[in-house]
Amino acid sequence: MAKSDEKTLRQLSLLSLLLDARRPVSAHEVRESVEGYACLTDQAFKKRFFDDREDLKAIGLVVQRMRDPRLGESEAYYISWDDTKNFITSLNAHIVSSGQGPLTVRLPSEAEWEYACRAGTTTRFYFGDSLGCDGLCTDCAAGTLPGNRTAYMWYCGNNSPNGSKAVGGKTANAFGLYDMSGNVYEWCEDDYHSSYTGAPTNGSAWVYSPRASTRMVRGGRWGSSAGNCRSAFRYSASPGYRTYYFGFRLAAVR
Repeated sequence: MAKSDEKTLRQLSLLSLLLDARRPVSAHEVRESVEGYACLTDQAFKKRFFDDREDLKAIGLVVQRMRDPRLGESEAYYISWDDTKNFITSLNAHIVSSGQGPLTVRLPSEAEWEYACRAGTTTRFYFGDSLGCDGLCTDCAAGTLPGNRTAYMWYCGNNSPNGSKAVGGKTANAFGLYDMSGNVYEWCEDDYHSSYTGAPTNGSAWVYSPRASTRMVRGGRWGSSAGNCRSAFRYSASPGYRTYYFGFRLAAVR
């Protein structure tokens, strides 16, 4: 059942779309910059943003603030919204200074994030409603797509070993996006609102002026119940808050 702040399903005319990403950037593809924020290596940057890219694309990008070589391909985490915004400023400056434009990156709006997660579906998850078991840590048929829900997301029902998992380890949605359900929560640009009443109809970020005290995160995490990994599930946190299950992905526009 949808929660009160998830209602109702909206129809949007998006100014920018999140489409056709392969997978989030893994922890070993980032390095610490002089400023103390993680930046992509030149090789990884070129591969992620310019190889085989056309029109408007969404780049799955996660970055960890303190690298741990044991993480390998794990999705990066322990990143606040403020960290993310600082990273975006550094990355956009790098794009300009290195002559690799025209391209800018930003956080997706909450509406863009959900559009990307759903990938054209209206079911509880992008893989189906999965109503054959409860919304906790159980496993059952995905619903629309073949197999069980564990084939599509990391959650408390398959969280072994404990913690952030390798990116791209589960089946992507119809847009080719990985890790949209589970693994780590992902920051959005928006301030938290208790309903969608009055939200922008073009899919842009919905923010207060001055900014509110909390920001949106979406997607659920590796320890979440299945119900908290639904496409519509909403969560929020302080922009300075860091934890071991918060990461992000970026929208890239050129």
